[in-house]
Amino acid sequence: MIDNEPLNYVCYKSREKFNIDGKLDVKNWKLTPWTEEFVDIEGHLKPLPPFTTKAKMLCDDEYLYIETYME
Repeated sequence: MIDNEPLNYVCYKSREKFNIDGKLDVKNWKLTPWTEEFVDIEGHLKPLPPFTTKAKMLCDDEYLYIETYME
């Protein structure tokens, strides 16, 4: 990867419809991998964040769904 090149993330297409209820224990989320932990947009030029932040993304034909983990 080129220095300071932005990271890319994969958004998988869900095979099942979501029930938007705030519960993240459904099969769709369990099978979806986390992104790498987020870092500053300037990459190694800045210190690593003191807290973990990462995400999972899914979509269907209508919506984009994002689950986040933020310490």
